[in-house]
Amino acid sequence: MRRLLDGRGRDVGAATSWQAWAISCPTAIAFRIQDSRSTEAARALIGDFSGIAMVDGYGAYQALRKQGGKFRLAHCWAHVRRKFDEAEAFFPAECRTILDLIGELYAVEKLCPTGPPGDELRRELRNERSREILARIQRWALECRFAEGWDPVVAEGFPPGSTSA
Repeated sequence: MRRLLDGRGRDVGAATSWQAWAISCPTAIAFRIQDSRSTEAARALIGDFSGIAMVDGYGAYQALRKQGGKFRLAHCWAHVRRKFDEAEAFFPAECRTILDLIGELYAVEKLCPTGPPGDELRRELRNERSREILARIQRWALECRFAEGWDPVVAEGFPPGSTSA
């Protein structure tokens, strides 16, 4: 067991693991320290939020949504990309295709200044260029999903030793 020491090196008890949660909007960011990454901890942060939540793949958000959450989920492309990067050793051709497509999305985003100065250009480029790339990603996903030999149990477990996050 880990122990917590005070500033003079005296043992003050068992160390506790905490989880830092963050939520933001264009004009503010808030942090909350919780004692877990549970669905209940996520509920305490999100509350009755009813907009679009940009999230990683952590299952607590989907669980809240299934329990009647009023928000919509939008998953982060960086987390999606990381999963395909991890799987590339096991499915090189399929992963290279999707990683290249995600790279095309990143290239569109790179054309825009960050923050509010790039909002209008970002909106235009997403409509003009990213929609077509997303349609290609959707076609790719459907082709892979219905390809002969697809086994969702095997696909769920790659890479070996991985967990959903």
